[in-house]
Amino acid sequence: DEDLDNLCDKCGEAMPVDPTPDPEPDPDPECTEHVDEDLDNLCDKCGAEVTPVDPTPDPEPDPDPECTEHVDEDLDNLCDKCGAEITPVDPTPDPEPVDGYFLKGIDGDWAVGIQLSLNEAADEGKVEYMLQQVSIAANTSVKINNPALDLWVGAANVKDGVTVEYESDTDGNILFLVEGKYDFYLDVTDAANPQLWIAAYVCPHVDEDLDGICDDCLAEIPQVNLITVYFYNQDDWTTVNAYAWNDVTNNSWPGVAMTAVEGHDGWFSVELDGSFVNIIFNNGSSQTADLTIDRENLHYAYGAWQNTFEVVEPELPEVDESMKVYKVVFSDSWATASGAKFYIWAWGSAQPDAWYEVTYTSGIYQVILPADATGCKLVRFDPSTAGLPTWDKGIWNQTGDMVPSGDTLTIKF
Repeated sequence: DEDLDNLCDKCGEAMPVDPTPDPEPDPDPECTEHVDEDLDNLCDKCGAEVTPVDPTPDPEPDPDPECTEHVDEDLDNLCDKCGAEITPVDPTPDPEPVDGYFLKGIDGDWAVGIQLSLNEAADEGKVEYMLQQVSIAANTSVKINNPALDLWVGAANVKDGVTVEYESDTDGNILFLVEGKYDFYLDVTDAANPQLWIAAYVCPHVDEDLDGICDDCLAEIPQVNLITVYFYNQDDWTTVNAYAWNDVTNNSWPGVAMTAVEGHDGWFSVELDGSFVNIIFNNGSSQTADLTIDRENLHYAYGAWQNTFEVVEPELPEVDESMKVYKVVFSDSWATASGAKFYIWAWGSAQPDAWYEVTYTSGIYQVILPADATGCKLVRFDPSTAGLPTWDKGIWNQTGDMVPSGDTLTIKF
């Protein structure tokens, strides 16, 4: 009915037509992926309107000739900024060049080595690298290696006077070390002629926690009988040390720092190897005489051993008003060595100028001088010289002029 007269154009039958068009299909609310194959902008499945899509793809961006730093974060070999093609890059970085010397062959591993460190304590002008306390398994051969050096550890590398247990190869060159720890030293002062030597590491056995086991090698350490020695700091030294020794060993001068004893003013203590026989208490410059440790009386005060913290300061001698007692303190420890005698020449008094002997009683040096003396001078005197000092015999050292005042004469040569 192309002429819309409600009659079929071919057969003439009536064709009443409902002028009301069929309703559009309702969109399917569950349709999540619209399809529009006939490109009528309606979903072929649910009839919903579909936004027209331009079937022509966007052109690839032209490379920017001014882009000098290409970026390819998505690794598609195209620059993310200008679209230029980028040559693929191997993401594995080249290894850093090897710098230094390495000990290789530990546990049969020739690929990885332990780097030697520069010996900061080497003699001036000497360039030496070292590696200490290296654990070696039995029958192991090792070498020092870097790109310019491939040095096997051989018999020639054992330092004179050092014992290293090993077996050699058939040519007597390469060492097969026994199990243990070793120290390696490489002298490259002459880079064209490096010198290597080794030594078996000897553990010094340190037992700071006093559990009888070496803190380093875990070997059992024989227990040492310890004693605690006490010293009364009568001269108010700012530091107090204890230097102790026996016929075999000692602790290095000035000895071990002593610790103030809580609750006992002026007293200091130190724990020592019970085999020590002698001791010197000192502050690094002034010191006591060489003392023999009294194991029944381990408290030392005013020149004598005792077994208590009780302190009884020696009384100074009583003198008449014309004289005065001075305590003499030496600031140099050597001054009291060699059994020297001490005298003071005093002048300016109503009494004649004269020599006065310095005495040592109960750990205190003291001298009695005229109370009105205006000047004095102390001399260190050879004890083998008979009689009183004279200015031309027996005097080892002398101080400058001093003015006696207060109760103490501090002596410094």
